[in-house]
Amino acid sequence: MDFTEQLTAEEAATLRAEMISTYVEPTVRTVFARVPEVQSAVLLVSQMWCDEAYDAVHAALRFSQRTDPNLDVFMQWSRAIEWEDDEDFEDWRGLEFLVDRHEDVAADFLERIERALEDEKSWMWWDSNVQAIPAFAAFCEEDCHQEMPPGRAELPYSIFRRTDAGIEMEVVGTMIRPEQDGVPPEAALELAQNPPPQQPTKRSFFGRLRRR
Repeated sequence: MDFTEQLTAEEAATLRAEMISTYVEPTVRTVFARVPEVQSAVLLVSQMWCDEAYDAVHAALRFSQRTDPNLDVFMQWSRAIEWEDDEDFEDWRGLEFLVDRHEDVAADFLERIERALEDEKSWMWWDSNVQAIPAFAAFCEEDCHQEMPPGRAELPYSIFRRTDAGIEMEVVGTMIRPEQDGVPPEAALELAQNPPPQQPTKRSFFGRLRRR
């Protein structure tokens, strides 16, 4: 897929589906298989500078023991946590993986999720600097930055629920910036406009001898 031009709405939608099936669903399946209490997972997205790209779109996957996690309560809670407040340490630690507040789950619930991801080497990989930008930037808040607490930058995009047949996904995100749907990544545009200079091919010592 050419990321130097604006994608059509159909292309952007296809890219979202491909990224979810390739990067997100395998991680969800791993945790569902290893931690039976997990009933759902929420994919959250945010756009902010992260040392590499000003327009990078990041993803976080958080788990719940509820089939229908209360996202309104989760967003209020996650946005109220104070940044680097020692008293909120457990909340911050839980916020890395949980939709549920840490005091509402079993003591080892978080540890078993982390262990499942580590044992299966299933930490979710995500192409923040290229693919995710045309696919998900339209679903992210504007003017966020890496110094913000994650809960104040992230928005839910989809819920994955455990079913008898496997996994069911519901899109809950809203396209709040439709002009960003399919937008080319700045890094791809810069590379297209300023390609690296061609390096001269180096011949080996014996190759140079043969040409004499």
